[in-house]
Amino acid sequence: MTDTSKTSAGDTTTSARPEPTDLELMFGKPRLMKGEGRAPYEFLRSKVQRTLAPTDFFGELRVQEVTDAIWEAQRFKRFATLLIDTGHVMALEILLQSACWHSVFVKPGNMARDYYRGDPKERETARKFAASVGITDDLIQAKALSVNAGEFSYADRLVDNRAIKLQGLLKEHERQKRRGEKARRSADRNKGANDNSAASAELPATGTK
Repeated sequence: MTDTSKTSAGDTTTSARPEPTDLELMFGKPRLMKGEGRAPYEFLRSKVQRTLAPTDFFGELRVQEVTDAIWEAQRFKRFATLLIDTGHVMALEILLQSACWHSVFVKPGNMARDYYRGDPKERETARKFAASVGITDDLIQAKALSVNAGEFSYADRLVDNRAIKLQGLLKEHERQKRRGEKARRSADRNKGANDNSAASAELPATGTK
């Protein structure tokens, strides 16, 4: 079966995996959010699968969980950045309220919207005024972070949660890998001992005439 899906850019992308996994047969393909591309997700999954090299169902399950942990961590990092970006207008309005409280001609809310969303002339006027009262882009960025501190902190906790989950999954993978190597070494030793015993049993008996 070939998976053909559209990416966020509208391009049609064919998956490199010809057959669905057991997990996909049971639960379907993992759902992605609007704007996320199927092809990058499948590329990440293929990288994880080659690295973990699963040999059974639980190995495939670990591949899926590691893939999702990495993908979701990047998603939440993107959300955290967007939270700051969406807070710029509000942050600038707050800064302008402090800087222009004595002026009845400056409307902080309108000035903040012009700064980001006005036409070229309005943006230029707003930027010149903001600069004249000491408001810089760095100051707006810092204020935006404080305005959305609660939401940003929540997104940050989600990122940390996925990082902890990923660390646990990889540690479990390493433990399973060590157990497998230990079992193989033990099997090789037993096989060698059995081969030596068989060879000794085949030696001709020597007697005294």
